Amino acid sequence: MLVPLAQMPLFISFFMGLRQMANVPVDSLREGGMLWFTDLTLPDQYYGLPLITSFTLWVTIEVGTDAGKLSSQNLQTMKYILRAVPVLILPFTVNFPAAILCYWASSNFISLIQVGILRIPTIRDYFKIEPLVNHKPENLPIKSKGFVGGIKDTWTNLNILKCTFKHRATHTA
Repeated sequence: MLVPLAQMPLFISFFMGLRQMANVPVDSLREGGMLWFTDLTLPDQYYGLPLITSFTLWVTIEVGTDAGKLSSQNLQTMKYILRAVPVLILPFTVNFPAAILCYWASSNFISLIQVGILRIPTIRDYFKIEPLVNHKPENLPIKSKGFVGGIKDTWTNLNILKCTFKHRATHTA
């Protein structure tokens, strides 16, 4: 979880730099595109790049986080949130200059290749990467209650906390 956070300053720097270059505009960005997005300073009028970026981000999240193996309640909730991110950012990315989306999509493709390579057993052995331990859900100390059960428990805990604060406020004053 820390690796994506460590990459965030670099991504934000590239994002802001490419946005400023598109706003200037840099001449090579006006003619440096390919296929249907020849002008990298403008948003993609066919929405191809935003869709490709969102799709590759979704695949990167699915493959990179082993989302199917998350079992505890908190991790299940995180899985749903992470899966929603590509869908939620799509409306915002349609207005980004093509240069940003070109960078973002290519970065996602490189991440997918990296994850694929690091899953090869020979590569894992060479770099001494330990195999992921799969714990059976029935052996875990906390049993999964499902999404709705987790929400109900959270609501109950909030009500208990509220009553505790009220009790303290009336008995300490």
